[in-house]
Amino acid sequence: MLEESFTHCVKCGAEKNEGADCLKCGVIHEKAERVVLQGKKEQEKQQAWDEEEKRQRGNRRPPVIAFDYEDARGNKSSRQIKNPIRFLYAQLWYINGFCLTRQEARTFRFDRIQGSIVDVETGEAIAMDRIMEVDPPDNLSDDPREENTSSKLISCPTCKKPISRNAESCPLCGERIRKENPLPKSPDSSPRKPLGCMGWAVILFFTIYLLGKCDHNNGQKTATPPTPQERLALQPGPQRPAPTKQETHPPRTIDFSSSFVIALNGLYGNVCHAELSGFFSKTLKIDWTNNTKKIHAIKVIAEVGDSKNKLYQDGVRYFQFPNDAGTYNVIDWKTGEKNSIPDRAVYYFKD
Repeated sequence: MLEESFTHCVKCGAEKNEGADCLKCGVIHEKAERVVLQGKKEQEKQQAWDEEEKRQRGNRRPPVIAFDYEDARGNKSSRQIKNPIRFLYAQLWYINGFCLTRQEARTFRFDRIQGSIVDVETGEAIAMDRIMEVDPPDNLSDDPREENTSSKLISCPTCKKPISRNAESCPLCGERIRKENPLPKSPDSSPRKPLGCMGWAVILFFTIYLLGKCDHNNGQKTATPPTPQERLALQPGPQRPAPTKQETHPPRTIDFSSSFVIALNGLYGNVCHAELSGFFSKTLKIDWTNNTKKIHAIKVIAEVGDSKNKLYQDGVRYFQFPNDAGTYNVIDWKTGEKNSIPDRAVYYFKD
Protein backbone atom coordinates (compact mmCIF):
# COMPACT_ATOMS: atom_id res chain seq x y z
CA MET A 1 0.00 0.00 0.00
CA LEU A 2 1.34 3.44 -0.90
CA GLU A 3 2.10 6.11 1.71
CA GLU A 4 -0.47 8.52 0.12
CA SER A 5 -3.27 6.20 1.18
CA PHE A 6 -2.48 6.86 4.85
CA THR A 7 -3.89 10.42 4.80
CA HIS A 8 -6.82 9.01 6.80
CA CYS A 9 -7.03 6.73 9.78
CA VAL A 10 -6.87 3.10 8.66
CA LYS A 11 -9.42 2.09 11.33
CA CYS A 12 -12.16 4.73 11.35
CA GLY A 13 -11.38 6.71 8.20
CA ALA A 14 -11.07 10.06 9.94
CA GLU A 15 -8.61 12.57 8.52
CA LYS A 16 -5.19 12.29 10.06
CA ASN A 17 -3.80 15.13 12.12
CA GLU A 18 -0.26 15.87 13.19
CA GLY A 19 -0.61 13.79 16.32
CA ALA A 20 0.53 10.21 16.76
CA ASP A 21 -2.96 8.90 17.50
CA CYS A 22 -6.39 9.39 15.95
CA LEU A 23 -8.55 12.04 17.62
CA LYS A 24 -11.71 10.13 16.80
CA CYS A 25 -10.98 6.48 17.67
CA GLY A 26 -7.70 6.84 19.54
CA VAL A 27 -5.75 4.26 17.51
CA ILE A 28 -2.03 4.83 17.08
CA HIS A 29 -1.49 5.52 13.37
CA GLU A 30 2.02 3.97 13.07
CA LYS A 31 1.04 0.61 14.61
CA ALA A 32 -2.23 0.38 12.68
CA GLU A 33 -0.53 1.22 9.38
CA ARG A 34 2.23 -1.36 10.08
CA VAL A 35 -0.39 -4.08 10.54
CA VAL A 36 -2.09 -3.08 7.30
CA LEU A 37 1.20 -3.12 5.37
CA GLN A 38 2.13 -6.55 6.80
CA GLY A 39 -1.23 -7.96 5.79
CA LYS A 40 -0.81 -6.53 2.31
CA LYS A 41 2.63 -8.21 1.95
CA GLU A 42 1.23 -11.57 3.10
CA GLN A 43 -1.60 -11.24 0.61
CA GLU A 44 0.81 -10.44 -2.23
CA LYS A 45 3.04 -13.38 -1.21
CA GLN A 46 0.06 -15.78 -1.15
CA GLN A 47 -1.04 -14.50 -4.54
CA ALA A 48 2.45 -15.13 -5.95
CA TRP A 49 2.41 -18.64 -4.51
CA ASP A 50 -0.98 -19.33 -6.08
CA GLU A 51 0.20 -18.09 -9.46
CA GLU A 52 3.36 -20.25 -9.27
CA GLU A 53 1.32 -23.32 -8.31
CA LYS A 54 -1.07 -22.65 -11.19
CA ARG A 55 1.88 -22.28 -13.58
CA GLN A 56 3.46 -25.55 -12.42
CA ARG A 57 0.11 -27.32 -12.65
CA GLY A 58 -0.23 -25.99 -16.18
CA ASN A 59 3.19 -27.44 -17.12
CA ARG A 60 2.61 -30.82 -15.42
CA ARG A 61 2.58 -33.85 -17.69
CA PRO A 62 -0.78 -35.63 -17.25
CA PRO A 63 -0.27 -39.27 -16.18
CA VAL A 64 -3.64 -40.39 -17.62
CA ILE A 65 -5.65 -38.71 -20.37
CA ALA A 66 -9.08 -39.46 -21.82
CA PHE A 67 -10.66 -38.67 -25.17
CA ASP A 68 -13.23 -39.89 -27.70
CA TYR A 69 -11.67 -41.50 -30.78
CA GLU A 70 -12.93 -42.47 -34.25
CA ASP A 71 -10.79 -44.97 -36.15
CA ALA A 72 -10.36 -45.34 -39.92
CA ARG A 73 -13.47 -47.58 -40.13
CA GLY A 74 -15.68 -44.99 -38.45
CA ASN A 75 -15.92 -46.88 -35.12
CA LYS A 76 -16.17 -44.52 -32.16
CA SER A 77 -14.94 -45.32 -28.65
CA SER A 78 -13.87 -43.62 -25.44
CA ARG A 79 -10.23 -44.20 -24.50
CA GLN A 80 -8.09 -43.66 -21.41
CA ILE A 81 -4.33 -43.61 -22.07
CA LYS A 82 -1.72 -44.05 -19.34
CA ASN A 83 1.72 -42.36 -19.62
CA PRO A 84 0.94 -40.72 -22.99
CA ILE A 85 3.59 -39.37 -25.36
CA ARG A 86 3.30 -37.67 -28.73
CA PHE A 87 5.48 -37.74 -31.83
CA LEU A 88 5.42 -36.35 -35.36
CA TYR A 89 5.48 -38.93 -38.15
CA ALA A 90 5.02 -38.16 -41.88
CA GLN A 91 3.71 -34.64 -41.08
CA LEU A 92 1.01 -36.03 -38.74
CA TRP A 93 0.85 -36.00 -34.95
CA TYR A 94 0.33 -39.27 -33.06
CA ILE A 95 -0.34 -40.06 -29.40
CA ASN A 96 1.06 -43.31 -28.01
CA GLY A 97 0.55 -44.94 -24.62
CA PHE A 98 -0.97 -47.85 -22.70
CA CYS A 99 -4.70 -47.98 -23.48
CA LEU A 100 -6.63 -48.89 -20.32
CA THR A 101 -9.66 -49.77 -22.46
CA ARG A 102 -7.83 -52.31 -24.67
CA GLN A 103 -5.23 -53.24 -22.02
CA GLU A 104 -2.27 -52.89 -24.42
CA ALA A 105 -0.10 -50.23 -26.02
CA ARG A 106 -1.84 -48.29 -28.80
CA THR A 107 -1.11 -45.44 -31.21
CA PHE A 108 -3.74 -42.82 -32.15
CA ARG A 109 -3.83 -40.16 -34.85
CA PHE A 110 -4.41 -36.74 -33.31
CA ASP A 111 -6.73 -35.55 -36.09
CA ARG A 112 -9.13 -38.44 -35.35
CA ILE A 113 -9.66 -37.43 -31.71
CA GLN A 114 -13.20 -36.18 -31.19
CA GLY A 115 -13.54 -33.17 -28.88
CA SER A 116 -11.05 -32.27 -26.16
CA ILE A 117 -8.32 -34.20 -24.41
CA VAL A 118 -9.02 -34.37 -20.66
CA ASP A 119 -6.58 -34.79 -17.78
CA VAL A 120 -8.25 -37.59 -15.78
CA GLU A 121 -6.63 -36.51 -12.50
CA THR A 122 -7.79 -32.86 -12.60
CA GLY A 123 -10.75 -33.18 -14.98
CA GLU A 124 -9.62 -30.18 -17.05
CA ALA A 125 -9.27 -30.02 -20.83
CA ILE A 126 -5.63 -29.77 -21.89
CA ALA A 127 -3.80 -28.83 -25.07
CA MET A 128 -1.64 -31.30 -26.96
CA ASP A 129 1.45 -29.34 -25.85
CA ARG A 130 0.94 -30.69 -22.31
CA ILE A 131 1.73 -34.20 -23.57
CA MET A 132 5.47 -34.96 -23.66
CA GLU A 133 6.95 -34.89 -27.18
CA VAL A 134 9.49 -37.55 -28.20
CA ASP A 135 11.23 -38.59 -31.39
CA PRO A 136 9.37 -41.07 -33.61
CA PRO A 137 10.11 -44.64 -32.46
CA ASP A 138 12.71 -46.30 -34.69
CA ASN A 139 11.22 -49.76 -34.12
CA LEU A 140 7.85 -49.10 -35.76
CA SER A 141 7.10 -52.35 -37.61
CA ASP A 142 4.40 -50.68 -39.74
CA ASP A 143 3.36 -47.24 -40.83
CA PRO A 144 0.98 -45.89 -38.13
CA ARG A 145 -1.02 -44.22 -40.88
CA GLU A 146 -2.12 -47.68 -42.01
CA GLU A 147 -3.93 -48.37 -38.68
CA ASN A 148 -1.46 -51.01 -37.64
CA THR A 149 -3.59 -51.94 -34.63
CA SER A 150 -6.75 -52.87 -36.54
CA SER A 151 -5.57 -56.46 -37.05
CA LYS A 152 -5.68 -56.93 -33.28
CA LEU A 153 -9.41 -56.15 -33.07
CA ILE A 154 -12.29 -58.64 -33.15
CA SER A 155 -16.04 -58.14 -32.95
CA CYS A 156 -17.91 -58.85 -29.73
CA PRO A 157 -20.41 -61.71 -30.36
CA THR A 158 -23.10 -59.83 -28.37
CA CYS A 159 -22.83 -56.08 -29.04
CA LYS A 160 -20.78 -56.40 -32.28
CA LYS A 161 -18.39 -53.65 -31.15
CA PRO A 162 -14.65 -53.90 -31.94
CA ILE A 163 -12.60 -55.10 -28.99
CA SER A 164 -9.05 -56.29 -28.45
CA ARG A 165 -8.17 -59.82 -29.51
CA ASN A 166 -6.42 -60.29 -26.13
CA ALA A 167 -9.43 -59.14 -24.05
CA GLU A 168 -10.95 -61.70 -21.67
CA SER A 169 -14.36 -59.98 -21.80
CA CYS A 170 -16.02 -57.14 -23.70
CA PRO A 171 -15.44 -53.81 -21.88
CA LEU A 172 -18.77 -52.49 -23.24
CA CYS A 173 -21.30 -55.25 -22.52
CA GLY A 174 -19.27 -57.59 -20.29
CA GLU A 175 -19.64 -60.64 -22.56
CA ARG A 176 -16.89 -63.20 -21.91
CA ILE A 177 -14.80 -63.90 -25.00
CA ARG A 178 -14.18 -67.55 -25.82
CA LYS A 179 -10.78 -68.08 -27.37
CA GLU A 180 -10.28 -71.08 -29.61
CA ASN A 181 -6.99 -72.90 -29.67
CA PRO A 182 -6.07 -73.11 -33.37
CA LEU A 183 -3.53 -75.90 -32.94
CA PRO A 184 -3.95 -78.81 -30.51
CA LYS A 185 -1.03 -79.50 -28.28
CA SER A 186 1.06 -82.47 -29.26
CA PRO A 187 1.77 -85.17 -26.67
CA ASP A 188 5.41 -84.03 -26.58
CA SER A 189 4.53 -80.41 -25.71
CA SER A 190 4.64 -81.00 -21.94
CA PRO A 191 7.13 -78.71 -20.19
CA ARG A 192 10.51 -80.26 -19.75
CA LYS A 193 12.77 -79.71 -16.84
CA PRO A 194 15.50 -77.27 -17.94
CA LEU A 195 19.07 -78.44 -17.95
CA GLY A 196 21.62 -76.71 -15.77
CA CYS A 197 24.71 -74.91 -17.05
CA MET A 198 26.85 -77.98 -16.38
CA GLY A 199 24.48 -80.19 -18.39
CA TRP A 200 24.53 -77.88 -21.39
CA ALA A 201 28.33 -77.62 -21.22
CA VAL A 202 28.66 -81.43 -21.21
CA ILE A 203 26.32 -81.74 -24.21
CA LEU A 204 28.16 -78.98 -26.11
CA PHE A 205 31.65 -80.44 -25.68
CA PHE A 206 30.43 -83.98 -26.34
CA THR A 207 28.92 -82.78 -29.64
CA ILE A 208 32.17 -81.02 -30.58
CA TYR A 209 34.08 -84.25 -29.80
CA LEU A 210 31.74 -86.31 -32.01
CA LEU A 211 32.02 -83.82 -34.87
CA GLY A 212 35.82 -83.90 -34.67
CA LYS A 213 35.85 -87.70 -34.57
CA CYS A 214 33.50 -87.99 -37.57
CA ASP A 215 35.66 -85.56 -39.50
CA HIS A 216 38.74 -87.62 -38.59
CA ASN A 217 37.11 -90.82 -39.89
CA ASN A 218 36.05 -89.11 -43.11
CA GLY A 219 39.60 -87.94 -43.70
CA GLN A 220 40.95 -91.50 -43.74
CA LYS A 221 40.95 -93.57 -46.91
CA THR A 222 38.29 -96.19 -47.39
CA ALA A 223 39.55 -99.73 -46.95
CA THR A 224 40.06 -101.66 -50.27
CA PRO A 225 40.04 -105.46 -50.78
CA PRO A 226 43.50 -107.09 -50.31
CA THR A 227 45.49 -108.04 -53.37
CA PRO A 228 46.54 -111.71 -54.04
CA GLN A 229 50.03 -110.90 -52.76
CA GLU A 230 48.55 -109.47 -49.56
CA ARG A 231 46.33 -112.54 -49.11
CA LEU A 232 49.39 -114.73 -49.57
CA ALA A 233 51.27 -112.67 -47.00
CA LEU A 234 48.47 -113.19 -44.48
CA GLN A 235 48.60 -116.98 -44.78
CA PRO A 236 50.64 -118.84 -42.06
CA GLY A 237 53.94 -120.33 -43.04
CA PRO A 238 57.59 -119.46 -43.35
CA GLN A 239 57.14 -118.17 -46.92
CA ARG A 240 55.07 -115.19 -45.76
CA PRO A 241 56.88 -112.01 -46.79
CA ALA A 242 57.13 -109.06 -44.47
CA PRO A 243 54.22 -106.67 -44.98
CA THR A 244 55.10 -103.43 -46.68
CA LYS A 245 54.45 -100.18 -44.84
CA GLN A 246 51.52 -98.39 -46.41
CA GLU A 247 51.57 -94.64 -46.90
CA THR A 248 49.22 -92.85 -44.50
CA HIS A 249 47.72 -89.40 -44.81
CA PRO A 250 47.22 -87.07 -41.84
CA PRO A 251 43.53 -86.69 -40.94
CA ARG A 252 41.76 -83.44 -41.71
CA THR A 253 41.07 -81.32 -38.65
CA ILE A 254 38.47 -78.62 -38.03
CA ASP A 255 39.22 -75.54 -35.92
CA PHE A 256 37.50 -74.99 -32.59
CA SER A 257 35.53 -71.91 -33.64
CA SER A 258 33.94 -73.66 -36.65
CA SER A 259 33.04 -76.73 -34.62
CA PHE A 260 31.62 -74.47 -31.89
CA VAL A 261 29.34 -72.72 -34.42
CA ILE A 262 28.18 -76.09 -35.79
CA ALA A 263 27.45 -77.38 -32.29
CA LEU A 264 25.70 -74.15 -31.27
CA ASN A 265 23.41 -74.28 -34.32
CA GLY A 266 22.78 -77.95 -33.65
CA LEU A 267 21.73 -77.37 -30.05
CA TYR A 268 19.88 -74.07 -30.43
CA GLY A 269 19.01 -74.02 -34.12
CA ASN A 270 15.37 -73.37 -33.33
CA VAL A 271 16.06 -70.20 -31.34
CA CYS A 272 19.30 -68.80 -32.75
CA HIS A 273 21.59 -68.80 -35.78
CA ALA A 274 25.37 -68.46 -35.39
CA GLU A 275 27.91 -67.75 -38.12
CA LEU A 276 31.59 -66.77 -38.48
CA SER A 277 32.97 -64.05 -40.72
CA GLY A 278 36.40 -62.62 -41.35
CA PHE A 279 39.78 -64.26 -41.77
CA PHE A 280 42.34 -63.01 -39.23
CA SER A 281 40.10 -61.16 -36.73
CA LYS A 282 36.95 -63.23 -36.98
CA THR A 283 33.48 -62.15 -35.81
CA LEU A 284 31.03 -64.54 -34.14
CA LYS A 285 27.55 -63.23 -35.05
CA ILE A 286 24.36 -64.41 -33.32
CA ASP A 287 20.82 -63.81 -34.65
CA TRP A 288 17.58 -64.72 -32.85
CA THR A 289 14.48 -66.28 -34.42
CA ASN A 290 10.78 -65.75 -33.84
CA ASN A 291 10.89 -68.68 -31.38
CA THR A 292 13.52 -67.10 -29.13
CA LYS A 293 12.58 -66.40 -25.51
CA LYS A 294 14.60 -64.47 -22.97
CA ILE A 295 15.76 -67.68 -21.29
CA HIS A 296 17.04 -68.99 -24.65
CA ALA A 297 19.09 -65.84 -25.24
CA ILE A 298 20.59 -66.08 -21.74
CA LYS A 299 21.60 -69.72 -22.31
CA VAL A 300 23.16 -69.03 -25.73
CA ILE A 301 25.17 -66.05 -24.45
CA ALA A 302 26.26 -68.13 -21.44
CA GLU A 303 27.52 -70.89 -23.78
CA VAL A 304 29.51 -68.30 -25.74
CA GLY A 305 30.89 -66.84 -22.51
CA ASP A 306 32.08 -70.27 -21.31
CA SER A 307 34.04 -70.79 -24.55
CA LYS A 308 35.21 -67.17 -24.90
CA ASN A 309 38.90 -67.86 -24.20
CA LYS A 310 39.14 -70.79 -26.65
CA LEU A 311 37.30 -68.83 -29.34
CA TYR A 312 39.66 -65.87 -28.87
CA GLN A 313 42.70 -68.16 -29.11
CA ASP A 314 41.24 -69.54 -32.34
CA GLY A 315 41.15 -66.06 -33.93
CA VAL A 316 37.65 -64.88 -32.94
CA ARG A 317 37.98 -61.32 -31.66
CA TYR A 318 34.47 -59.85 -31.95
CA PHE A 319 31.14 -61.08 -30.58
CA GLN A 320 28.01 -59.56 -32.23
CA PHE A 321 24.41 -60.09 -31.03
CA PRO A 322 21.07 -58.17 -31.20
CA ASN A 323 20.21 -55.63 -28.51
CA ASP A 324 16.84 -54.38 -27.20
CA ALA A 325 16.87 -51.37 -29.58
CA GLY A 326 16.77 -53.58 -32.68
CA THR A 327 20.43 -53.06 -33.68
CA TYR A 328 23.56 -55.02 -32.76
CA ASN A 329 26.01 -54.85 -29.86
CA VAL A 330 29.62 -55.70 -30.71
CA ILE A 331 32.10 -56.70 -27.98
CA ASP A 332 35.84 -56.59 -28.66
CA TRP A 333 37.25 -59.50 -26.65
CA LYS A 334 40.77 -58.07 -26.94
CA THR A 335 40.08 -54.63 -25.46
CA GLY A 336 36.78 -55.31 -23.67
CA GLU A 337 35.08 -52.39 -25.44
CA LYS A 338 31.34 -52.61 -26.21
CA ASN A 339 29.83 -50.67 -29.12
CA SER A 340 26.60 -50.58 -31.12
CA ILE A 341 26.30 -50.66 -34.90
CA PRO A 342 23.28 -49.35 -36.85
CA ASP A 343 22.61 -52.61 -38.71
CA ARG A 344 19.01 -53.71 -38.12
CA ALA A 345 18.39 -57.08 -36.48
CA VAL A 346 15.58 -59.28 -37.81
CA TYR A 347 14.43 -60.37 -34.35
CA TYR A 348 15.11 -58.68 -31.02
CA PHE A 349 13.54 -58.22 -27.59
CA LYS A 350 11.43 -55.03 -27.09
CA ASP A 351 11.13 -53.01 -23.85
